[in-house]
Amino acid sequence: MTKRTTTKTFETANKVFLKELEHRVEETTFRGYKTCANCINALIGTKRIADLTHHDLDNFVNITLCEVTHSDNKLGYAKSTRKNIASYINQLFAYFYAKEELKKNICATKIKVIGGEDRSAVKTYSAQTTNTLKLSDTYLSLVALFIMSIGLRPSEAVALTESSVYRDDLGNIRLIINKAAPLSQIKGTKNKSSERIIVLSPLSVDFLNRLLVKQGRSLEYALTSMSTEQTLFTNPHTGGRLIGTKQLYTYLAKEFARLELTYFGVKPCRHTFATRCATNGMPFEDLAGYLGHSSTKMVKELYINKDEFAHGQKHQACLSSIMN
Repeated sequence: MTKRTTTKTFETANKVFLKELEHRVEETTFRGYKTCANCINALIGTKRIADLTHHDLDNFVNITLCEVTHSDNKLGYAKSTRKNIASYINQLFAYFYAKEELKKNICATKIKVIGGEDRSAVKTYSAQTTNTLKLSDTYLSLVALFIMSIGLRPSEAVALTESSVYRDDLGNIRLIINKAAPLSQIKGTKNKSSERIIVLSPLSVDFLNRLLVKQGRSLEYALTSMSTEQTLFTNPHTGGRLIGTKQLYTYLAKEFARLELTYFGVKPCRHTFATRCATNGMPFEDLAGYLGHSSTKMVKELYINKDEFAHGQKHQACLSSIMN
C-alpha cells in the first residue's frame, strides 16, 4: 500500500536525508551535503517538498540562487555551487520517492544548471607577495612558500610525514604524495592520479629545510626518519600535527594579516605554481602530472590565472627568428 504523501518541509526532509547519509558517505562529502542543505533551508526551508514542481526547483537553482545577495554584497552563487545544490536536490527527491513518501519523483528528469559561468577567477599570489613572504622568513611564511613552490593540494600538505621525503640514488630529494587529510583523518589521496612522486627543486628543498629548522628539526633528520606519524608541517602552538585543512587555512590567514598581505586561501598557492610554471614553458602534460591531475583541459580551466598566463614568455628567441 502506497504511503500517504509526506507533509515534510525542506528543513525536516533535509534533516532526515542527512541522517541517512551520515554514516554512508565520506566525511568531506557529508559536509558538502550539509552546506547544500543549509543553503536550501535558508531560502526555501519552510516549503513542503510535495508541493513543489520541477519548474519550481529549476527556478530555484537557475534564478533564485543567482539573485541572492550575500553579506559581502556579492550577488549570486557560483555555477559550481549551484551544480552541487542541484545534485543534492535530485538525490533528496529520489530518496523520498523510493520511500513512497512522494507520488512521483519530480527530479526523475534531473535539474540542469544553466547560464552564469563561475564568477570567481582563479586567484594567484603576486611576485610582491612571495617576496614579502621570503623576507619574513617565519615558519608559516616558509610553509606557504613551500606549498606554492610545488603546487600541493591543501589536504596533501597537511598529510605529509617524514617518511614522505627521501633522497634518491642520484642525490635528488624526492617527495612521495600518497596521503590526504582534508579533515581530522589521514587517508588516501583524492584518486589514483593524485598519487605521485616529485623531485624537489633546490628552491623547494631550501624552503623545506628552513621550515623544519624552525621546528627544531632539519631536512637531514627527516631524510633518515621513516616516521609515518610525524608530519612535516606542525601546529605552531602545540607542535602536534595540523588537524585538517581548516587549521592550515586559519594559521596562514593570520600570517598574511600580520604581514599586511591580501589572503586568498591555501588553494591559490597551487594556482600560483600552475600559472607560473605554464608561463615559463612547462608543458601542460608535465604540469598535470606534477599537480596530480589526469586532465590537461581541467588544469587549463581550473588552475591557470588567464589574466597572468602569457604564451611564449620562454620562447622569445625562437619567436623572433620565425620570419628569417
